[in-house]
Amino acid sequence: MAANGNDLELITSILSKNPLIHRPDIVFGKLSDGLDYCIFNTESQRNSFHLNLVLNTGSIHEEEFEKGFANFVQQLILTELNKELLRIRKEHLTNITSSTDFHCTIFNIYNEIENTKINDSEVRATFFDVLEIFLLTVYKFREKLSSSSDIFSDKIQELKNKTFDIIESSDKSVANYIEKQIFLQFHRNTLLPERWPIGEKSSIENITVTDLLKFINKWYLPNNMCLFIVGDIPASNELLANHLSTFVSEIKSSNLEKRTSGINLYETSSSHNIFSVKERIGQKTIQNALNITGKYTGSDFQREVVIQHPSIDQVSISIGVKLEICPLVDEGEIFMNAVDTIISNAIHTKLLNSLSQLACDEESTSISWDFYNSSRENCGWNTFSIVTDEKNWRAVFRLGIQQVVSICNTKMSMEEFEEIVLITISDYKKSAEEELEDDPKLVLDGLIDDWLCGSIPLSKKQEYQLFCKVVDRINPEIIQCRCKALFSYIIYYFDENYQHNKESSSTGCIFVSKPLHNSYQSSEFDQENSINTSNRICKAPETESEFIKPLLEEFKACIYKDLKSSVELTKSYSGDQAFFEENSCKIERMSESFEFGIWDALKASTYITIDKIFDSVRTSFNSLIGDLVNSDENVENLNGKYSIKELDSLAERIKFNSNNFQNDSYGQGSHSLPNDICDLGL
Repeated sequence: MAANGNDLELITSILSKNPLIHRPDIVFGKLSDGLDYCIFNTESQRNSFHLNLVLNTGSIHEEEFEKGFANFVQQLILTELNKELLRIRKEHLTNITSSTDFHCTIFNIYNEIENTKINDSEVRATFFDVLEIFLLTVYKFREKLSSSSDIFSDKIQELKNKTFDIIESSDKSVANYIEKQIFLQFHRNTLLPERWPIGEKSSIENITVTDLLKFINKWYLPNNMCLFIVGDIPASNELLANHLSTFVSEIKSSNLEKRTSGINLYETSSSHNIFSVKERIGQKTIQNALNITGKYTGSDFQREVVIQHPSIDQVSISIGVKLEICPLVDEGEIFMNAVDTIISNAIHTKLLNSLSQLACDEESTSISWDFYNSSRENCGWNTFSIVTDEKNWRAVFRLGIQQVVSICNTKMSMEEFEEIVLITISDYKKSAEEELEDDPKLVLDGLIDDWLCGSIPLSKKQEYQLFCKVVDRINPEIIQCRCKALFSYIIYYFDENYQHNKESSSTGCIFVSKPLHNSYQSSEFDQENSINTSNRICKAPETESEFIKPLLEEFKACIYKDLKSSVELTKSYSGDQAFFEENSCKIERMSESFEFGIWDALKASTYITIDKIFDSVRTSFNSLIGDLVNSDENVENLNGKYSIKELDSLAERIKFNSNNFQNDSYGQGSHSLPNDICDLGL
C-alpha cells in the first residue's frame, strides 16, 4: 500500500519509538558532583584544543532587580581566568573569551602550541594545567569573591563603568534596536524582551558583592554546567575522563554542601545522557519564562511592523511564526527533518531559478525559507524572507508568495521529486565524506547547541545514514501535506476563522525594515549608526501605513488569486529540469559499478544522466516509497557504525530486491523490500 499525505503523522509516530544514538566519536558523562562533560578528540587541527564551560544560566534567569547580573558575573570570572592563565602563555597561544546570552553563559579557552620543539609529555602536562586552572577558577570564584570583597570592589566599579559605556553604545545601535523590535513583536508575553543580556543601568549601578554571591550561589552549580573538551587532546579519552573525575572530587569548596542542598548528585557515569534537559535547573526556569505565545492579542499589538532608518539601504520583509522547540531525539524527528530538507531544497531551487528571470540585481536580492531550532531563544522558528531594493520589492515578494502557494496546492511531479531526492542525498554524502576535515570549533558549537536544546548529537555520517533510512517513506503526497502545515501561517494569514481556531498553528507576523528617505529624516538622526534619539523609534508613521497597505494587498492577491493561473506561472517543470541538469546532476562517482537502480544512483552518486536514472527507476520507485514502517524494526546497529563504503554496498541488496519485484506481477510479488535500507544485516 502506498503511503499518502495522511500517513505523515502515522509514520512519524511509529518511527518515534526508535531513539537516536549519539555520535560514536564523542565520550560524555556526569561526574560525582553533577558536572556534565563531553570529549571530542580529533587531529583535524594539530596541537590545538578548545575548553568550553557552558552554564545553563543567562539573563532569563535574572530577577527584576538583577538585570545584567549574569553578564556581570561572567565578566568578573573572565578577568580572573586571564590573570590565572598568564603564567602558561609563554609557549602557547591561549585565547580566553566568554559571553552571556538569554539562557546560557559560555567560557572558552582556545590553546594552540606554537613551539613545535615541546615534547609530548610537556604538551600533556600543559594541557592538564590549563584544564585544572580553568575548572578551579570557576569553581572557587565564589569563595574568592567572598573572602576578598575589598580587593574586588575596585574591579566591580571598573566593570560597572565599562558596562555603562556598552549599554549607551547599544542604545544608539540601529542593529540592536531592530533586534529588540523583533523580540517585542515575536516574543510578546515572554521575559525575553525584558531581559536583554547586557542588562540595565539602574540594576547594575546598585550591584553589591552580596548580590553577586547570591546569584552565583543559585546558578553556578556543577549540575547546571557542562565541560566540553574538543580538539587535538594529548591524552586518551579514558585517561582524561578519569583525570576529570579525580580532580573534581578533590576540589574543596567550603560551601559546596550547603549550596547543593536538595540537589541530586550523580555518580561518575559515561552512560548518563547529559543531553537531556529535563533535570537541569536552568532549563526548568526557561520553560516557565519562555512560553510560546500561539495567539497574539491586545489592542496594542501590531501584527505588521515597519522599521525605517537612513542607514538601511534595502527592503527586508519577513513573515514568521514562533514555535515550540523540537529537539532531535528519535527517528520520528529525523523523518520529519528529512521531509523538511527535501521541501527546502525544492523551494529554494525553484526560487533561485525564478529569480534569474527577474530584472533585478541577483547579488543583492534573496528569497529564503528557514525552519530551525534556536538554542538562543529556546524556541523554533519558521520564517519566509525576502531582501531586495525598493524598486523590485513587489515583484520579488510576489514571486516568493506564489511559489509557496504553488508548492502547497500542487503536488510535486514524480520526476521533480526524484531529482530533489538525488540532490539531497548527494549533499548528505558529500558532507559525510568531508567530515574528518571539519573545523573542531564547528563541531564544538554543534555539541553546545545540542546540549542547550536537548538534541542527541549526530555525526554527518549518521545524518546521511538516517536520511537514507527514512527517505523511502517519503513521496510527493507527503511533501504536499507537510507543505500545507509548514506554510499555513502564510496561506491562512488573512483567514480570521483560521486565526481563531484553537487547533491552528501560531499566528504569523510580518516584520519589515526599509530605508528612510531624506524627506522624513529628523535633524537628530545620526546618519551612520544611531536611532532617532528624539522619539526613540526608527519609523515615520505616515510612511509606515503607506508601505503596509500595498504590501498586504500584494500578499492577499497572491493568496486568493485564481490558483490555476498561479500554479501555471510557478509550476513549469521544464525550466526547473534544465536548472537541475545544469547545476546538480554531475556528481562524483563513488561506486565501482554503476549498473544498479535508483538507490545506487542516490547513495553511490554514479556519474549518470538524469534520463538514465529515470528510465531505471520508474517501474520500481513507487514500490520503494510505498512501504510503511515496521514498528518492530531493530535500530541497535544504526547511527554511525558503518562506513560510507558499506552504505554504498546496500545498492547490491536493493538491486536484488528490485529485480525480484519487477519479475512479479503487481500485487502478487512474494519478495518484500527492506523496511530499513540502512540495516546491513551484518
